[in-house]
Amino acid sequence: MKKNHLKKTTSILAFTIAVFFGISANAQLPGTTADEVILSTSPQFPRSNESVSVSVKSFSYNLDNSNIAWFVDDVLVREGIASMDIDIETGNVGTRIRVSVVVSTDTGFIVREDITIYPADVDILWQADSYSPPFYRGKKLAPPDGDVEVIAMPRIANTFGSLVSSEGLIYTWTRNNKVIGSQSGKGKRVFSTKAPFGEEVDVISVKVSTPDGLVTGGRLVEVSSSEPKIVFYEEDPLLGQMFNKAIDKDFGVGEEEKQFTAYPYFFSVDNRNSNDLDFLWQVNGREIENLDEDRGSLVVANEGGGSGSSILSLDIRNLVRIFQSASAGFSINF
Repeated sequence: MKKNHLKKTTSILAFTIAVFFGISANAQLPGTTADEVILSTSPQFPRSNESVSVSVKSFSYNLDNSNIAWFVDDVLVREGIASMDIDIETGNVGTRIRVSVVVSTDTGFIVREDITIYPADVDILWQADSYSPPFYRGKKLAPPDGDVEVIAMPRIANTFGSLVSSEGLIYTWTRNNKVIGSQSGKGKRVFSTKAPFGEEVDVISVKVSTPDGLVTGGRLVEVSSSEPKIVFYEEDPLLGQMFNKAIDKDFGVGEEEKQFTAYPYFFSVDNRNSNDLDFLWQVNGREIENLDEDRGSLVVANEGGGSGSSILSLDIRNLVRIFQSASAGFSINF
């Protein structure tokens, strides 16, 4: 009996000490916490070293007639009737800021709400799996129905200030506000999708959290598609492909034989001569047969020796992804 009485007394003592220290730590902030007062931040996921707006709202009290006091880390920074928000500056990743609001209503109630802000940095980028020629330095664009990867690059610390590896974080991916559960989870920082059609834009967002869910960051990116295009280059017998100068509107051939090569930018293929592509060459609107194994190249010569001009054009379409096609041409002057 004495043994049981001792356990009960110890339990009551521990509870009493916990309550005492809870009151002592917040003695300078009157009021009781209540769900009727809600704090929110803008942006929703604060990043490091940026300005953040913290606002208060309530569906139970008339805040327009209430005295509202704001505290940052227990220091009063603003007070007044209907003081609905404050602006703060976050610190580095791994730091935290505690914001408290005390609302004194015109009906005599005093309520308090707290929020702790842990800045978290999440960058996001997307890349398309489409074709571009060697040494192309620009960003590969996504054709309609093309494969796209969206990659999250987080820098997030836990509540103790220690950075968490990207593999140890929880990722929640959404496309157009719909959670994609099959691609969400621990360590899943790469999201695979298809580029939309026409003028459509897909909004891809990611929420990245520590395993305990106490620290969260987020980011979104808009993914759109671009039509594939054809760019012509001259093939020089000595210098090779003249990538430094694309053929635009016209090209002078003279009496020499010239070879032109067409590059199918941003098609969903691995190489410019992919069997997935169909090439249709035309001269002045009449189809010509290209017997060269390199279906994207054509040799032109002034066999008659006269002067004049002809329109050389090319249509390329993807036989597998039927929404990908392009047409281009230029004038050949003899």
